[in-house]
Amino acid sequence: MDLAVSVGAEVISTTSVPRESVPHMLANLASTDPDAFMTMTGKLRYEFPQEVAYGCFAHLATRTRGKAFAHALEFVLSTKYLDLLTDPNTLSPEQISEAVAALRDGDPQFFVRFTVLLKTSAEVDGARLLRSLVLLEGLSDYSVLLSVLRGLTNHPDGRVGSKAAKLLCRVRPNKPLVERQLLSPDSRVRANAVEALWFDRGSDSKYIFRRALSDKAHRVVVNALIGLYYQEESDAFDKLLLVAQHPVESFREAAIWAFNHLSDARAIPALEALSEDSSENIRSKAQAALRNIRDRTETDHQLPQ
Repeated sequence: MDLAVSVGAEVISTTSVPRESVPHMLANLASTDPDAFMTMTGKLRYEFPQEVAYGCFAHLATRTRGKAFAHALEFVLSTKYLDLLTDPNTLSPEQISEAVAALRDGDPQFFVRFTVLLKTSAEVDGARLLRSLVLLEGLSDYSVLLSVLRGLTNHPDGRVGSKAAKLLCRVRPNKPLVERQLLSPDSRVRANAVEALWFDRGSDSKYIFRRALSDKAHRVVVNALIGLYYQEESDAFDKLLLVAQHPVESFREAAIWAFNHLSDARAIPALEALSEDSSENIRSKAQAALRNIRDRTETDHQLPQ
């Protein structure tokens, strides 16, 4: 059946809308014509339920309150939305993070649903479980899930255990747990364990950062230096500058990532030198980081005091 929807002066036939265009079309309508958005979701929800949900997610990610937002939230809550959000092809990581935050605020059953998702995924799908844990990273408080996360730190998939430990320590720093993760043969697990303590000001964290400096993996060492930088250790940045001169390319690349992450203007001379590195990969990443830091520095100077 051909159903037509008026959008301003234009009439859109729902039968002429390709499936792959539905999310983008709905996201645009939600921002420009809320009434048409509400009508179109009603017309398409049974033929293209997933695509309609993706369009609603995209609008929820804008955090723009209004009747389109309320309608999008109502529709999404009628679906198994966490299953859809753990589909790697749904939205960009930034959009997913914002959509999850909106759903956390709008769904009283959000953490109940999330507990079920984590427990179910732990039994059947390690990759989906890992994506589920990534969804939590954008939330400021997920403390009600601590007991579930604690159980996942022993998951046979080291990536899952590492991510769970990182999330757990972000809410409640735990020295024995981090030290256990630092014994892992997987450098990603060790790096995540160190990163989990970045914003913890306790003396235990400083001890772990210093200990991690002797690790052989570039990510672990650089994450430890970032932690010490946040702890305001006077020589942490100088040590990062030394890593930027490391003979092994992966260490220089990690230093560039850290400079870009910290956005400290003192890194500019080091990045200028790395922009002439013998490695094309290093040159390209150093130049990109240099542009980013200069742009941020210029923006900061333009802000009213």
